Amino acid sequence: MLQTVRQFQQQSQQAPNTATDDNSLLLLRLDQPVRRQAQRVLLTLPVTIETAQLSYHAMTLDISADAIRVSMKQASTLEKNDTVQVSFEHFPNAHNTEPTKIAFDITRLDHDEQRTFIVLRFNDSVSDDIRQAWQNWLSNQTQRSPAELNNEILNLTQNCLLRLYSRQIPSLLCWIGEQQQKTIVTAVHSSTVCDQIFTSAPNLLKNIKTLLARIEQTLVTSGILALHKDRLQIISADELSRLKQHWPWPAKTKLWQFTVTALEVDETHYHPHLDSIAQVDPRVADDFSRKLSRLKSLLVITDITACLQQLSDDEITFDADNATERSAANYELPPLSSIKTFIRRQQSRYTVLTPVALFINGQEYVTQTNEVSINGLSLSVNADLLVSVGSRATLHFTRWQNQRPLLNLRSVPYEVKRVQKFAEQTELGLQRMVSQCPLALNQFFEKAISTNQHSLARREDDLLQMQYSRVYLDLLSHTPLNTALFFGLDNQQKRVLQAVAGHSQIIDQTDNKLWQAISNAISRITLQLKTLNTDNLVTHSMGLYCYRSQQQPWQIICEHELQSKEAKNLLLHRLFNADHHYVFHCQLINSKTDWLHDEQDLTQQINALRSHSAHRIKNLRQMLFSIFAVAYMTDITALIRDSHKP
Repeated sequence: MLQTVRQFQQQSQQAPNTATDDNSLLLLRLDQPVRRQAQRVLLTLPVTIETAQLSYHAMTLDISADAIRVSMKQASTLEKNDTVQVSFEHFPNAHNTEPTKIAFDITRLDHDEQRTFIVLRFNDSVSDDIRQAWQNWLSNQTQRSPAELNNEILNLTQNCLLRLYSRQIPSLLCWIGEQQQKTIVTAVHSSTVCDQIFTSAPNLLKNIKTLLARIEQTLVTSGILALHKDRLQIISADELSRLKQHWPWPAKTKLWQFTVTALEVDETHYHPHLDSIAQVDPRVADDFSRKLSRLKSLLVITDITACLQQLSDDEITFDADNATERSAANYELPPLSSIKTFIRRQQSRYTVLTPVALFINGQEYVTQTNEVSINGLSLSVNADLLVSVGSRATLHFTRWQNQRPLLNLRSVPYEVKRVQKFAEQTELGLQRMVSQCPLALNQFFEKAISTNQHSLARREDDLLQMQYSRVYLDLLSHTPLNTALFFGLDNQQKRVLQAVAGHSQIIDQTDNKLWQAISNAISRITLQLKTLNTDNLVTHSMGLYCYRSQQQPWQIICEHELQSKEAKNLLLHRLFNADHHYVFHCQLINSKTDWLHDEQDLTQQINALRSHSAHRIKNLRQMLFSIFAVAYMTDITALIRDSHKP
């Protein structure tokens, strides 16, 4: 076994040609965007700076809405916090013949061997009329300063990667509020990836309710939820004896890690989004505002079962937590939804309630449509369906068939595009497989919508979901969310680690050399992604084991490199005896390299900056379009350390 581990060490030290420098890796702190109170533009103007006794000639370097930065010959008599008069020619317009004097305070003063650089900000005595004229004048300037452009590109990069992060997040997100001293669930967010991971779990919503009940009863903030057959156990992270008692876990056990993070929500920060919602329905805006003000915490549930490989035992069993299950019935969960900050459908959707018979997985379900478009529809079924995105279903339109006896509206083929579960119901978003339908059938749906369009209620929930999503995504970015690794291709088409994104608390506490070591091990980490360019969802979960002692390089071992229980136990022994160590659950998810085409608002922002820095925008686009996978890293070091029996 020692020989096996040494082999892994050699693998992690190889591939010197793919090593990256510390400064070349993009580290993004998603909770700390670079913000300036005002836009700065690059503008060179002659100005005169006057004190009570002296005057100086200077040139502006850049200008913002309430400040300027100037350069002048070295001046030793000026000091920080001095108030001076600055004269501008041709302000507020070219027809102004007399220089306009404005009072400024010196907020920063720097000297080199020959020159003095000063930052000046409007004095409080400057009138509102002057401030407004200045703002109007500034808005006509188009050239941005290098510093401002750099900040804007960095923020745009961060927004793009955060958007990609939210599209595929593999964890369930439960937003928890409080109303009249009672716990309420404001929203439950999933994703296509998350649906695929948790779909096979029986009684998913019931288990979430059980966990919520335990959290409310015991105020537990982290731990694990174990599922084995029809039994469920919830163990707090500080219950060390129970953790060790269940190690190793029974074979075929599902293990979910959960964390509860307190939220501090300033509802006024989201007024622009609430205003957009109010334009659709003021009552909905008021309701969402109240929900925001009541938000207290975020529950994150992540499936870490993959880390149990080589550690399960067929002979071990455990009993269920019956007491908690009985109190779980008190909770009502809202419909599962997803975070989608930009939605633009090619076809409008309308509220149409017509009876249908759904045939899926060999079963028939009688229900009715919720909404219909030319090529799609949605419906709800009173059952917890085990169905995944991409599945095939057929529909029989019973009423329409009676009205159109000459047209075959039976067994119309559809593809499942969306699956959402709530209150023991399953909502499906279906898209008709147009290429497999007769021309007359496709024309029927197109004519039915176009003819009755004036009398149908158009669905505006896309706009509402976009605004909801932007609020929740901003809240999510300020929580200690899982760190994401963005894997892309360089100019030689080699797999590289393009960026690391996460909460500043985690990024700041992590040795940067760890990310470099992971970058050097990327070929082994992404081994399961055989095909990079595919529209099919490919996801792979595994344990990622990282350790180092003293000044030795980081060792990176992947789950699939451990072939036996003995090898894994030996690895854990070496890992926990090292000076620095991590155990991550890594959820690796492929990404379509053209994913940015779906985010048209971000694309427009990128294009708007092209004229200011074509080269940098070209590099940004190449980086974003090269991303072929995202790895979500859940730190489970403490859980494995406290559970493991040496």
